[in-house]
Amino acid sequence: MADGERVIDTRALDALDGELAAALEAGLDQAAELAVAVARKAAGGGALAATIHVVTPGPFQRTITTSDPGATFVENGRGPAVAHGKAMHFVVNGTDVFRRSVGPAPARHFMAAAGAELEAHAGELLEQVIRRAT
Repeated sequence: MADGERVIDTRALDALDGELAAALEAGLDQAAELAVAVARKAAGGGALAATIHVVTPGPFQRTITTSDPGATFVENGRGPAVAHGKAMHFVVNGTDVFRRSVGPAPARHFMAAAGAELEAHAGELLEQVIRRAT
């Protein structure tokens, strides 16, 4: 070793890095579950709410999504619709309903509500992650 050189032991830093990564993953899981709960509540329960779930596409990534193909119309609203050929089929409170046309439906921003909730609490969630890791 040359004069003035120092050897730095990075084992403690490496261990802290691993702890931070684990805490961040746990924090992301917690934030995602919060977002799912808010989205389900804003969706009004029912079949749509039951399809809202978390997808983990990779490390440090969470996506809140729904498998309901009509969810976009609920989130953004839609104009009037007319059946082409047969009548449209809906299930309302467990009852089959058939209509040739329906009026416009206003937007119900259930996913936007989840995003707003996360944005409002992002700082708190990050503080919890850091506290868990240190």
